[in-house]
Amino acid sequence: MRCAHPSGMDSIDRELAKLRGVDAERWSSLRGREQNLLSEERCLLGCEEILADIHAAYRRAWSSALPTLREKTEIEQWSDHKIIFIGGGGTVSTIRDRLRRSPIQGRAAQLQSWVPLTQPPDLYRGRGGLVAASEMAFLSIAHGLSYPEAAIVAPSQKDRSTARPIQFAEPRKSRWEDPESGKWSYLDWDT
Repeated sequence: MRCAHPSGMDSIDRELAKLRGVDAERWSSLRGREQNLLSEERCLLGCEEILADIHAAYRRAWSSALPTLREKTEIEQWSDHKIIFIGGGGTVSTIRDRLRRSPIQGRAAQLQSWVPLTQPPDLYRGRGGLVAASEMAFLSIAHGLSYPEAAIVAPSQKDRSTARPIQFAEPRKSRWEDPESGKWSYLDWDT
């Protein structure tokens, strides 16, 4: 392993800045340009070790959870799990496709399915209406945390064919009202 600290988009952007001759203090100026930069072979090759570090962290997390699964159905579903991408890296198809490689030894050519983030109907900007679907990679965790309780049920042999949806509890209190529409939201994010 190359890094003593977690690898992620900051590491990718720092490496891209170095490869493109951008001042080391201005690495964040490359935000939003990663897709184009990683289409250049030398930039992709330069970030290869960081991408490998990120995938290794995913593989370790997957492997550490596997022994906790008891039922055959759980193990089968864990082997064919779906991935949810959050943060800036999830918006870059080059990174997303690399990280979708199966964490199972010998199955690196198999790509795991991924779940695109959807735009919730109750997440508003301070001015300007609903948050755009393209912004959900950055806001999904904050929005999810606005629901204080969730009933998550582990699958069992008998309900394998009929997966039960996660039932979310109603938020305990609304945190912000859009003055234009009068609708409540759980995050006030002005731009």
